[in-house]
Amino acid sequence: MIYMLVYAVVMIIAALIYECRRQQSVEHFFVANRSVSGWLGALSVAASWVWAPALFVSTQVGYQWGYSGLFWFVLPNMVALASFSLFAKKVREKLPQGFSYIEFIQNINGGFRNTQLTIQLIVQMVAFAIQVTAGAELLSLVADAPFHWVVVVMTLGPLAYSLIAGLSSSVFTDAIQYLIIVCTIGLIFLGFPEWQAASQSGLRSFDPFESNLMWQFGLASALTLVAGIFADHQQWQRAFAIKSSAVARTYVSASFLHGLVTFSLGTFGLLLFGIGFDTDNTKMVGVEFITNDMHLLFSVAFTFMALCGLCSTLDSCFCAFSSLISTEVIKTQNRVKTARWAMVILAIIGLMIGLSRTSVITLWMLAGVLRLICVFPTMWSITGKNFNGHAGSAAIIIGAMAGGPLFVYSSYHGLLELRTVGMILCIAVSGLVCLVAMMKSHFTVGWSLAGRIKSADTSLTE
Repeated sequence: MIYMLVYAVVMIIAALIYECRRQQSVEHFFVANRSVSGWLGALSVAASWVWAPALFVSTQVGYQWGYSGLFWFVLPNMVALASFSLFAKKVREKLPQGFSYIEFIQNINGGFRNTQLTIQLIVQMVAFAIQVTAGAELLSLVADAPFHWVVVVMTLGPLAYSLIAGLSSSVFTDAIQYLIIVCTIGLIFLGFPEWQAASQSGLRSFDPFESNLMWQFGLASALTLVAGIFADHQQWQRAFAIKSSAVARTYVSASFLHGLVTFSLGTFGLLLFGIGFDTDNTKMVGVEFITNDMHLLFSVAFTFMALCGLCSTLDSCFCAFSSLISTEVIKTQNRVKTARWAMVILAIIGLMIGLSRTSVITLWMLAGVLRLICVFPTMWSITGKNFNGHAGSAAIIIGAMAGGPLFVYSSYHGLLELRTVGMILCIAVSGLVCLVAMMKSHFTVGWSLAGRIKSADTSLTE
C-alpha cells in the first residue's frame, strides 16, 4: 500500500514542478497549448494506449500461444495507432484550432454529432471503470493491500495531478510513466533466473492463422484494437495538442513504442512457458512468477510498472471526459472550472463502480460493442465529401442491433467463436450501411449533375 501512496505523491510533485511557471488557460488545460513535441507526444500516446489488459494480456498470450498469439495482439495495436495517424492529421488540418472530433462534426445533420458524443462519453466512463476494477484486483494481489483502499488510491492519485493542469499534466506524467514501464521490463529480463532452460524449450511453431487461435482470440483481438481507437477521445485530444506538423509521425512513433512494451511482455510469457512454469490462473501468470519466484525488488518494480500503465490511462480518462463535458455539453465562461468539476464527477462514478466490483467482462462487452460500431461512420465522416449524418447514425444503430446481442450473449457464456462472429457482424453491417449510403449519395450527385448539364444544353439550344 505504501508503494502506491509514494507513487501518487511523486507524480503530483512532478506535475507541480513541471507546471509551476506555466500560465493556465483553456488552451493549456485542454490541448497543452498545441505545442506538444513529437517525442513527448509519442511517449504520451503509447502510455495512454496501454490499458490495464495490455500489461497482463501480453504475458498471458505469450504464455498460451507464443508469438502466434502475439501476432494478433502486438500488430493490431501498432496498426491502430499508425492508421489513426492518417485520420488525426486530416482532422487537425481541417480544424487547426479545434478541441475534439465532436467539434469537427458539429454541423452534420441527423443527430450524428449527439450520437458520437454520447458514445465517446460512455467509452471514457467504461474505460475508467475497467482500469480501476481490473487494476485494483491485480494490485491488491501483488501489494497484498485491501481492494477498497487500492480503488481509492488509484482514483484519487491521478485525479490530483490531472486537476493541476489538465492535459498538460497528463502528457508530462505519461512520458515519465512510459519510461518507468520500459525500465521495469528491462530489469525483469535482467533478473530472469532461467534463461538457458527457457531458450531451449520455449520456442513454438509460428502459425498465427491456425483456426482455433484465429477464431477464439485473433480476429476478436484485431477488430477490437483497430476499431477501438476511433471512439476514444483520449487520442483525439492528443491529436489537437501535438504540434500540427508532427501529428502523423507522432502516432507512427507511438505505435512502435507501444509495440515494444507488448512484445517484450509477451516474450516474458513465452519464457515462462519455456521453463515449465505452471499456474491455474493464466491471466496472472506473470504476476505469480514475479511475486513467488523472484526477489522482492522485482515485485516492487512490477507494482510501480502496473501503476504507471493503469494511472496513465486513468488521468487520460479524466482529461478526455472533462474536455468533452466542458467544450461540448456544458459551455460556461469558466470552462476550466467546469472541466475540473467533471473530473470529480468521473472520479465519483469510478469509485462507485470500482467499490461495487462490477464484472470487468460486463464493462468490456459494453465498450467493445460501442467501439466496433463507430469505426466506419467515423472514417466516412472524415474522408467523405458527401457524408450523410442520418446514414451515419443509422449505421451505428443497425450495426449494434445486428451483432450486439450475439456478442454480449457469447461473451457472457464464454462462446469464443460466436463472440468473434458477433463482432464481425457489428462492424460489417455498420460498414455495409455506410457503403450503401455512399453509393446512393454518389448516384444522386451524378444524376443531379447530369440533369444540370441537360438543362444547360436545352437553354443553349433555345
